[in-house]
Amino acid sequence: GRKNQSSLNYRLDMSRKVEKNRLNFNADYAYGEANDSTTLDKFSTRFRWRKDISPGVFYESQSVYSGDAIKLIESNIEQKFGLGTRFFDNDGSTLSAGLGASGRWREFTKKDSEGVFVGTFF
Repeated sequence: GRKNQSSLNYRLDMSRKVEKNRLNFNADYAYGEANDSTTLDKFSTRFRWRKDISPGVFYESQSVYSGDAIKLIESNIEQKFGLGTRFFDNDGSTLSAGLGASGRWREFTKKDSEGVFVGTFF
């Protein structure tokens, strides 16, 4: 069972609070090989905007774009909207919960595309 493996991971996280707005951006890329074959090749980006509408209450929008060459997902696009409440908030930690709606569209390399709309709890 020995394998000759290598992996490469990049991650970018940015966050900013401007008055009643909280902006978060994340980007990931991961690539891996084992025994001269690709075992991991995926990327994703996420942007989330939260707006405080009263003390402890917010609405948010989150956009996700990703792809995975190994799972043959050419592109994955997700859009989420929600309304939530913040129970605890300080510089290092936040605890919140809410309800929302989400839509996803996936395009595959070797099969038909699919779309789905669901309710979410976060």
